[in-house]
Amino acid sequence: MKLNNKGITLVEVIVSFALLMIILVGLFNIIMEVKSDVTDKQMEKEFKDFDNLMIARIQGDLIKNKVKNCETKDSKSVSCDNDNGKITIKIDNGMITYNGVEYAIPYKDNEGDILQYPDTNGVVIKDNILKISFIYSYVDGTKKFGFTIVHPLTNIE
Repeated sequence: MKLNNKGITLVEVIVSFALLMIILVGLFNIIMEVKSDVTDKQMEKEFKDFDNLMIARIQGDLIKNKVKNCETKDSKSVSCDNDNGKITIKIDNGMITYNGVEYAIPYKDNEGDILQYPDTNGVVIKDNILKISFIYSYVDGTKKFGFTIVHPLTNIE
C-alpha cells in the first residue's frame, strides 16, 4: 500500500503555529524589557541634563555677577543683589523660578506622581553662605537626582 505524502496534516500545522507563538511571545517580552530600560536611561539622562543646566545657569551667574546681600522671604525663595541688578530664585514642588523664568523637571507629574520632592528643598543663608538645595527622587526612592549649590556671599558696600 502506498502512502500519500503530498501534504501536511492539521496536527502538524497546529503544532507549528503553537511553537511559533511561544517564540514570538518570548521575543516580545525581551523587546518590552529592552524598551523599558531604554526609557529609564533616557529619563535619567534628561534629569541629569536638567540638573547640569540649572547648576550652570545659577552658579555661573552667582560667580560671574559677584552676588552680594541676599535675603530670604521664606525657605523657598531668595533675592540677591549683584553687579547687574537682582537675581531671584524660587523653589516650589518640582519647579525652579530663576529671574522670572520657570524651569520644570522633565516628566514632572505629567501622568501621575513618579517623582517626590523632600521638604529640605529650598534656600538657606547662614554665616554669609548661600545654600540652594533642589533634590528629587523616584517615588519608590530607588534613584535620587538634583543639586546643591553653596556660594559665599560678599558684603562689599
